[in-house]
Formats: sequence, C-alpha cells, structure tokens
Amino acid sequence: MVEQKDIWIDDHFMALYYARQQEAETMSTPVEFSYQITTKYHEGPVTFSKDGQQIFFTRNNYNRGKRRNSKRGVMKLKIYSSQRSEVGWTEATELPFNTDEYEECHPSLSADGRRLYFASNRPEGEGGMDVYVSVFEGGQWSAPQNLGPEINTSGNEVFPFIHDDGTLYFASDGWGGVGGLDIFSTQRDAQQQWQAARNIGTPFNSPKDDFGFILNVPGTEGYLTSARPGGLGQDDIYHFKMPPPSAEPELREMSAQICAYAADGGQRLSDVEMVIVEEAAEPTGRDEQVAEDYVVKLTPTAQREEFLLSLKRRMPAGAEEQRPERNQYRTDAEGRFEMSLRPGSYYRVVARKSGYQLAEQRFLAESPDWTQGFEWCIPLVAQNCPALEGEVVHREYHNAIPKATVKLTSLCTGEDYEILSDAQGQFFFPCLPCDCEFVVTGEKVHFERDKKTLSTLQLDCQRAEPLRVQLALGNRFDGLLSDLNKQGQSLEVGTVIELKNIYYDFDQASIRSGAAVDLDRVVALLRAYPSMTLELASHTDARGTEGYNER
Repeated sequence: MVEQKDIWIDDHFMALYYARQQEAETMSTPVEFSYQITTKYHEGPVTFSKDGQQIFFTRNNYNRGKRRNSKRGVMKLKIYSSQRSEVGWTEATELPFNTDEYEECHPSLSADGRRLYFASNRPEGEGGMDVYVSVFEGGQWSAPQNLGPEINTSGNEVFPFIHDDGTLYFASDGWGGVGGLDIFSTQRDAQQQWQAARNIGTPFNSPKDDFGFILNVPGTEGYLTSARPGGLGQDDIYHFKMPPPSAEPELREMSAQICAYAADGGQRLSDVEMVIVEEAAEPTGRDEQVAEDYVVKLTPTAQREEFLLSLKRRMPAGAEEQRPERNQYRTDAEGRFEMSLRPGSYYRVVARKSGYQLAEQRFLAESPDWTQGFEWCIPLVAQNCPALEGEVVHREYHNAIPKATVKLTSLCTGEDYEILSDAQGQFFFPCLPCDCEFVVTGEKVHFERDKKTLSTLQLDCQRAEPLRVQLALGNRFDGLLSDLNKQGQSLEVGTVIELKNIYYDFDQASIRSGAAVDLDRVVALLRAYPSMTLELASHTDARGTEGYNER
C-alpha cells in the first residue's frame, strides 16, 4: 500500500504523536496520539484545556469520512475539538467559526479556557496569516476578532501560544528579525490593549524558520520548532531551559532614560524622533577594514557606456536576512523619554530633528546596579540644510504602506540611514547635506522595492524648502506580470517567463547571495495562483569547455 502524500509540500500527511520525558532528560519513542483523531489527512498543532479533558487541534477540512474543498478545489485547514472519554477521545467536531474558503489553524487556549487564539488568512485581516481570538460566551464561541496591527502585519503571523501569565507568543515573517519566521511576544497594557510585538531574540530565533514556541507555567523551560542547521530533518523540535525570572537579574530588563541635546550649547532638545535598534553582537571597536570581503557593483547611468561603481561590504552568511527589532520614540518637553533595555546589550540610535544633522551612535546598556536604571544622551549638530519628506504607497492602488524600511544613502560619503514609514506611510529625514546626491530606497516584505535619486547640488541651503519624494512599492509578482504585459504575452499554459538576475559562481550549483529576489517573485506568483504549476530551467554559462559544462 502506497502512503498518500500532500502534493503541496511533497511529503506525507502529518499526524499527532507524543513522547514521554524519561530520566536523564531523554524522550521515549514517539507513538500515535489517538486513533480516534487521526485521519488520512493532516492533523497539526494542538492545545488542551487546563484539566486535560478537552483538546483543540488543526485538521484538514475532513470529518466523518468526508472532505470539503474551497471553491478553488483546495482542502483548507480547520480547528476541531474533542472530549476525553473512558476509551480515548470522542469524535471530533469543528468549531463554528471555521470556513471552507480560508485557513483556521494553530489553536492556543487561555488558562481560564475562555479565549482561543488561532491563525487565519481571512480577508478582513492585515494580510497573509493573522492572529485572531474567539471568546467562549453563553455556551458558544464568538465571531473571531483580529488582534490588530500591533501584532499582525502584511506578512504571516502564525503558531500563537498564550502563556498563563497573559504573554502571547507567535511566529512572524512580517516584522523582520533574525531570518525566516521569528518568534515574537506581546502583552496587554493597563487598558487591555496589546503592546507592540517584540522579537524575543537569540538563541530562540535563528536565520531559518523558528516557530511553535511553548513555555511551562513557571517560565523555566519549554519547546520550539526550528529549521536551523544541525537538526535531523526539515523542522525539528528543540527543548530549552531558562533560569527563574528572579534568579538572574542580569537577564531582566532595566529602566533607561534616553535624551538628546544640542552639541553647541548642551541644552536638551524636545520633539526629537529616535529609532532604537538592539544589536545582536558586540562591535569590533575597529574603524579600519583589513582583509574585508566586498561586493563590487556596476550600475548603468543615463550616459551611454557610463557606469556607477559602488562597493558594499559583504555580510556574513545569513546576515542579509537579519532584521533587528526597532522601536521608535520621541523626546518630551524635557528632551528625554523612558524605555526598557537589556543589561549588557548593545543598541544603535538614529536621532532626527528639523534643523539638525541626522545623528547615529551605538552604546552599551551597562550599569553597576541595574536596579538604579540607566541614562544615555546623544548630541545633535545644528545645520542649515533642507529636509526630506516622503511617503511610501502601493504602486497600483496608491494607498499608504506603513512600517516600510526607507534607506537614505549618501553618494558623497557612502553612509546609509534607515527609518520606518509611519502608520500613514510617511517618512522624514531632517537634514540633507548640501552639495551632494542621494539615493532613497523603500522596501518591505512581500513588496518590490522602489528607488529614487535626489540632489542638493544646486540648492540654496539657507532658504531651501523641504524636498519631497514618493516611493511606490508593488507586489512581488506584479513585476513578472508586468514583464509579460510589456512583451504582449498573457499568463496561459506554455508561457515562458525569463528570470534575468539569477547568477551562479563558476563551478558552483548554488545561486549567488542576493540572487533569490526574482525567485521570491515566482513564489509570490504561485501563492497568488495556487493552482498554477511551472517548470524551472537553467543553463551553464560560456566559461569552461563544452564537455566540462555538460558534465
């Protein structure tokens, strides 16, 4: 008998298994969790009621021997529940908020059993998969509520886990981070509003996908799933231990006062916008670059046979995917604000204010006594210079794109500054040095970037009005479709799409770092049209002999 395989992942369907923890922290051989629950299709993440008498789990849209498909012929995921009985588990029943057209999966039940958190790609969300909650009231589950933009993004938020202390953990590829899916956490404030999601950092997150985070009630140990190197397969389960929250003060956060002041007079400056980035490792402390590896790039200009030569330091493997956590603040009337820092961590600050040069510095959060707090201030240099105001919008629909990364690159010094667009897609650089040219780039996960050039060469910096620019980002698959339109082609059986930027090094079968952008566009196209199938073809280049290249 040939076992069925899921054509979407080209692997066997998943079932629920369990293993018991033994002495010396080893695990017993996994066995099937329940034959009453297991079907020939997928069973996935589960959650239990506090007394262990009820289970909620993910399953394909298949119950009582019948499968149901969406209008496109796809069998979606749903959430089912079952009660413990004397002979195992009762027949599974699906929850009332499930749909046939969208995914509902990855349930997590609160400690009081009243709130069920799960992931779904319903159309009313922020985009991709979002985290929702349903409340058990009057003997039934309520209509799901989206947890909003403090948690959900245009990317995917999946595998939520609600801890007994009220902390919500989830995995996301839309907030940026170390790479792939990263694990984030958030809590409610005094008004019961969810706070901004926070990346829980390494070692929990890696350059690969990390998800399925769970934690025991004391917060001392737990499990997560990861595709990081060193595992035994594609996604492996990992166990971790942590000291009790009060056992290691240096692992806790400390209160910090961050301020800004004028470099020429020392007075504190109000209304200074700052972006705080926690950095992953200790800086080298060396300005000189010895035996560094650089990428050389020739960019065509408007003049025939004229190119712009640019040098960029090559990042270590996996570093290009890293997106450190960012927090945006603004100084008050006293020129300061409060935030929490991790003792012993390095932070990078970018500060901006009209009439002052953009300032960037790094500091170490270090205090002899973390209970006494910490203070750090950044100086700003006054200068007559034009500001840059801009917005990031969707290329086709022209609506604002919030939380897009906007990078300003000086072609005079090669320095880069990065900020995020606000909720209205707006961004602002307070001071562009005179007699220089700049490149402004906007990018966001699942969007194609846009780039504009600016110049202050002919400006009177004493009286210059702010410069304005609009960055229009398109969906990644839009680029492929527009290429076809330009060629007069339609998307039909047999259509050939040329990917022009996929390169290999000589004698190598793996693509170069950064060459996956077009392949990401192909993935986005396939996700937009799930029933599409395609064939990828590649060839060797002109270097090497014909026989060598054939081999």
